[in-house]
Amino acid sequence: MKLRSNNTYSVKKSLRSIPYSKRVTSSIPHVSKHTRSNTTKKTVFKSLPYKYSVTKKSHKRVSRQSSTRGSLHEKDSKKQRQSPKVTPPENFSRSNIKRKLEVGLRSPNRRLREYLSRVCPWSQTCLAFGRDIPKVKSYFGSFEQFDFLRSGKVETISSGANGFVNYLVYEREGYVSHAIMKTSIDPKVSDSLVYEAFVGLKYLNKQLAYFPCFVETYSILKTNTDTNPLSKHVSKYMATGDFVHDVTQPLTPSDPSTGNMSDIFSPVKLSDALLSDSCDNAELYTILVEYLDRPITVGKWLRKGVMLPDTMIECIGILYQVYGVLGVIANEFTHYDLHDENVLLYTIPNNGYVTMRYIGNTPDTTIEFNTRYIAKVIDYGRCFTPESQHFYDNICRLCPPNCGNSAGYEWFHPKISKSNYYIASNIRNVSHDLRLAKTLSDYVIANRSSPPLTSDLQHLLRTVIYDTRYGTPEISPGQGVSTRSIHNVIEMKRALENLINSTKYKENVDSIFSPKNKTGTMTIHMDRSRDMVFTAE
Repeated sequence: MKLRSNNTYSVKKSLRSIPYSKRVTSSIPHVSKHTRSNTTKKTVFKSLPYKYSVTKKSHKRVSRQSSTRGSLHEKDSKKQRQSPKVTPPENFSRSNIKRKLEVGLRSPNRRLREYLSRVCPWSQTCLAFGRDIPKVKSYFGSFEQFDFLRSGKVETISSGANGFVNYLVYEREGYVSHAIMKTSIDPKVSDSLVYEAFVGLKYLNKQLAYFPCFVETYSILKTNTDTNPLSKHVSKYMATGDFVHDVTQPLTPSDPSTGNMSDIFSPVKLSDALLSDSCDNAELYTILVEYLDRPITVGKWLRKGVMLPDTMIECIGILYQVYGVLGVIANEFTHYDLHDENVLLYTIPNNGYVTMRYIGNTPDTTIEFNTRYIAKVIDYGRCFTPESQHFYDNICRLCPPNCGNSAGYEWFHPKISKSNYYIASNIRNVSHDLRLAKTLSDYVIANRSSPPLTSDLQHLLRTVIYDTRYGTPEISPGQGVSTRSIHNVIEMKRALENLINSTKYKENVDSIFSPKNKTGTMTIHMDRSRDMVFTAE
């Protein structure tokens, strides 16, 4: 360094040319030259996850010549720049390091699997209660990834002239879930599966965050006739044992010649192209929906246990699970095919029951009752939703001249009339879904025994006004001739609330459920201000 006239120093040497012994950083304290050769200094780096003791040995003084850039001593200087020796704590063994690295580097799918195994060991129970539906779907790729399909025969649950229902079992890393595959054979006599998927994906899946009485729609699939040697009318072969065996043997690797499910079906998105194609190739589409473990239809349940003492009490709770929700969303949803075979009952396992708590706008409107069943409304091929008219407009634009009438869209009409049983999927009807109550009234009123609350429920169902067996015109609240009659789902909701709040009902409910095991409480906010919550006991 040269001393300039302005008494300032100019550094001519680079950092690289300074001897290592003269480089003193803030993390390593300075050691005097008298003790440098015989002592060591320890520094603790607290920024690391654990406190490492870092020992740095002192270095000998390097000659002045080594500080010259490019000198012969530069290589010797580099040798002296050794990394600090790291001495881990005594309790920080190699096995502990490996375990913590595994936890930190564990994949999201592994963490998700551990969460589901701990919180939701039986996936179907969680799905029935509306818990962790997005997590279960995510873990199985929305059930569209057939690589997770368990090998073996795909079971056909039911079949008929309109189509059939298959039962699929998925397994991933030991965690099991299920799905239902619905396929139609003749679209001329069956409702459109494309529209059913539209209702589920666009509307009802969102309502499942608030109400448990619907089933989740997972996906819509199309048969890959171009890449698969099977017939275009693949649905006709799905009901046969040979085809069912072929679609699962083997699952991987994908090979069109084996009839692998991944090769036969591909997930598709709702679009104009799909709607247009659904009018010409409706039989190629299938949908995946939520599976319920060993359900029973409400009609079969009522016929089977109509003489049991707790049947009428349970029936009141089941009706409210359906009509309590339909009364809330009456202006934006009509099912149009709500009969006793389209409401499934999921039985609470282990002889248990749940407390259903429906919270209204005020404390006076809170409804609470116990039940052994979760009611689930199914089959959405005729429903009205806020987007149904827009769907109908697109179908008429893309499927001239009859707006897809021969492709499963025959329930769309410009207006409601008796000739089509007062059904129009693009028009609301707050009275039509009373069909379930009218159907059940045939069983309840015909009951000659006298279990508790039979007469009360019989009286309520006798007041239901319904025009024909399959439909009725809309009568909005306030339009009815008699205030003692039930003309729509809104009035049905109120009538059931009055019955549930009666002293007679509460006394009988307590006597029936006191010896059973309470599984938990389902809290539902009827104004949809919060998601429903199931709290386990």
